Amino acid sequence: MEIQTTPPVKSDIAPQAGMQPSPYNSPNTEVGKVRLKKKLMRIGVVKCGMIQGVFGLVVGLLVGIIYGGMFIIMGLVGASSELDSLGMGGLGVAGMGVVFLIAMPIIYGLMGFVGGVIMAAVFNLVTGWVGGIELELEDA
Repeated sequence: MEIQTTPPVKSDIAPQAGMQPSPYNSPNTEVGKVRLKKKLMRIGVVKCGMIQGVFGLVVGLLVGIIYGGMFIIMGLVGASSELDSLGMGGLGVAGMGVVFLIAMPIIYGLMGFVGGVIMAAVFNLVTGWVGGIELELEDA
């Protein structure tokens, strides 16, 4: 069973005096394109926190790889040098590098989540006072 849908038809008739312009007859839109004005009034607090947390996790992974890799290399070089007779200092530094690889994504992810929740809550509070953000959307 096929369901047929028809796209909205753009009117070539100009609005009459006293009528609000329609996106279907606006001179600024191309044929077949529809522009809609919307206002963003509220952001989901937990969803925003989750998105920011994922961004933080990715950044934390990059930071952990960079700093963890540097600590691991420095630790292995230090452990193999003649200055450290037992090699324990260098291995301790290399162990810190492994901790960086594991801990940085977790810390950055949690910080991103908390920051996203706070940002969304403040946004929702402020938009109640001053109104939302106006968006102009267009059909693709």
